[in-house]
Amino acid sequence: MIKNIKNKTMVIGLDGGSFLIIDYLIGRGRLPNFEKFISSGNRGTLNSTIPPITPAAWASFFTGRNPGGHGVYDFFQKDSGSYLLKPVCGADVKGLPIWAQASKSGKRVCVHNVPMTYPATPVNGIMISGMDSPHFDEYAVYPRDFKDSFSKRFPDFQIEFSINPLFLEKHSTDPVREFKEKMLAHLESELAVINYLRKLEDWDLFVSVIRSTDTLQHVFWKSAEMVMIHGEENVDEDEVNRARGIFDCYERIDLELGERWLNSASHNLIFMSDHGFGVLEKDVCVNKILAAAGLLNFKKKTMRRSIRKYISHQAYSRLPSKAHDFVGKFARKRLGVGSLLSDSLLADIDWERTQVYSLGQYGCLFTNIRGRDPFGAISSESQRKAVLADAQKALTGYVNPDDGKSIITNFDFREDIFKGPFISRMPGAVYVMRDYAYRGVYSTSAELDQKEIIFTPCPEYNYLGNTGIHRREGMVAMNGPDIRPGDMGTVSIIDLAPTIMSLLNLPLQREFNGKILATAINYQPADSMSLISGENMLGKVDVGKSGYNVDEEQIIRSRLEDLGYL
Repeated sequence: MIKNIKNKTMVIGLDGGSFLIIDYLIGRGRLPNFEKFISSGNRGTLNSTIPPITPAAWASFFTGRNPGGHGVYDFFQKDSGSYLLKPVCGADVKGLPIWAQASKSGKRVCVHNVPMTYPATPVNGIMISGMDSPHFDEYAVYPRDFKDSFSKRFPDFQIEFSINPLFLEKHSTDPVREFKEKMLAHLESELAVINYLRKLEDWDLFVSVIRSTDTLQHVFWKSAEMVMIHGEENVDEDEVNRARGIFDCYERIDLELGERWLNSASHNLIFMSDHGFGVLEKDVCVNKILAAAGLLNFKKKTMRRSIRKYISHQAYSRLPSKAHDFVGKFARKRLGVGSLLSDSLLADIDWERTQVYSLGQYGCLFTNIRGRDPFGAISSESQRKAVLADAQKALTGYVNPDDGKSIITNFDFREDIFKGPFISRMPGAVYVMRDYAYRGVYSTSAELDQKEIIFTPCPEYNYLGNTGIHRREGMVAMNGPDIRPGDMGTVSIIDLAPTIMSLLNLPLQREFNGKILATAINYQPADSMSLISGENMLGKVDVGKSGYNVDEEQIIRSRLEDLGYL
C-alpha cells in the first residue's frame, strides 16, 4: 500500500475535450480558472484507445483495461453466431470499475452520466447512467428509489441531448442559433445535476461526464479550427458564430470551475477526456474498395432495401427524434423490415461470397469465419491472416484521386494493439485513414447509394452536419493536495484507473493494463504496490436487466444517428 493519503478525488470528464480549444482560449484570457488550475497543477496529452471511440474509451477509463480486456470496441458488437449487430451498454463491459472497487473498500462514491454504465449497478452511494441508457427509467439509477426524489428536483431531466439536426435544418428559420441555444441549455442542466449531486454528500470518489463538449464539437469543429488558425477578424462572421458554440461551452465550464469546483480544497480534481478532436475531411466507402479487390460482394438491390432506405434516410429526416421509435416499431411490425439497426448496417453484404468487411467509422475490419459465422468463408488461422494481408494491400494501395496519396496512415493487426481475455471479440485489424480525418461510412446501404468512394461528409446537411471527428489525443489536467505541478507528457487513458486508486489509498488490480502516473503525484508510491484480483471482486450482481429489448435498440440507434455516429 502507499502511505496514508486521505484526500478525496473528483473526476470531471469533458467528452471530446481538447487542449487545442483550452489553450487557444487561455491564450486570449477567456478561461482564467482553467489557466489557474493548469498552471499550478499537472497536465498531459491523454492518448485514447484504438479506435478512439466513446464506448471503448470510457470503458478503458473506468476499468483500467484496453478493449481486449473489457470486450468493447465500438457502439455495436456482433451477435454470436449471426450477422446481427447489437448496440452495447454497460452490461457488456467486463472488468471491475474503479467505483465498484472503491465501494467494496468502504468508500462513498457518486457516478453520473458516464457512458457504458447502463443498467446502473449497486454502489456505495449513487449512480445515474450515461448515454447508453435508452430511458431515464428505474434501471438508469441506483439506488432505485433515488429516482423519485431526483425527478422531483429535475422534472425535465434528459440523460442525453435529444434533437435531430436534420429535422432542425428543415424546420427552423435559424438552425445554427437554435442548435447552440438548445445545446447550451443542456449544458446548464448537466452542470446543475453535477452541483446537486456534489452537495448531497462529501464523496470519496465523484465521477461525472459533460457530454455537451462532444456534441458541439462534432458540428462546429471546422469553424472553431478556422478561427483558431486565422483569428476571428479574418474569418467569415457565420464561421465565427458557429465557433462560438464551442467556445461558449468551455467558457461556461470555466465559470463553474472558478465559482464552485476550485473551492474543494481537500479534494484532488481531475479533468479528462475520452478522446480529442480534429477536422472531418472525407467519408470513405471502404467496403467498396474491398469489393473491388474481390474480398467482399454486395447483394443486388431489392424492394426491401428501398423501403429501408426511405425509412432511414427520408422519413427520419422529416420527424423529430421522439417519433423515430414509433417509425421503427411500425416498420418492423407492418412492413416486415425487421430491426432497422441490423438491416441497414450490414444487410447488403452477400455473406456467402465475402471474406472480410469493414464495420463502423473508425477502421474496424472483420473476417467471415467458418464455424463461427453462418456463411463463413475462412476455415483456418493462416487463411484469416492471409485475407487480412490482402485487405491491407487493397486499402493501403487505394489513393485519393485528388492528391494521389494513400488514404491509409496506419494499419495494425489485432494481436499488436489488443490484449486480454476478449481479444477474439476484437476486430481482426484496425486501420486509420489520414490520421482520423477520414471516416468510414457506417451503413452498407449508404455506401451503395454513393457514386464515389471518397466524398464530402454530410452532403444532405447545409448547417448542422458533422465537421469534426475524434482524434486519439485527448487531455488530462490535475490539481489538488496530492498533485505535483508539472507536465506529465503523453500518457494513456488506461493510466487513470490505477492513478485514481492510488489517490484513494486503494490497492491496484492485477488486470490493470495502465500504470500510476507517478510524476503527477506528490508522494512516492510503494515499490511493491498491494495487488488484488478485480475478477475475484466482481461477484454476480442481478440488476434485473442485462441489455436492450428491440424497441430500446431502436431508441439507441436513433440517438446515435442524431449524434452523427451512424
